[in-house]
Amino acid sequence: MSAEASAWAWAQEPRSSGAKLILLCLADQADPLGQCRATGYELAGKCRLTRSTVFKHLAELETHSFLVRSKQRKETRQSANHYELLL
Repeated sequence: MSAEASAWAWAQEPRSSGAKLILLCLADQADPLGQCRATGYELAGKCRLTRSTVFKHLAELETHSFLVRSKQRKETRQSANHYELLL
């Protein structure tokens, strides 16, 4: 967990509360450089949202330059993506 990433996430104002929740969840998992890996299933479970809602909010966060998402090679249904929070 990175205190800097968490503090940064709390200070951000995405358009929806769901996007804020996803951002906080990713920040909670981030290293000091704001990077982490997570699956849609993990994020959905932690945030109590559906996977489709999680991906909708991730797209919003990426569109508005809160994060950059790098899709990993799909080895299984639950392959983790890499996220870089734009601290």
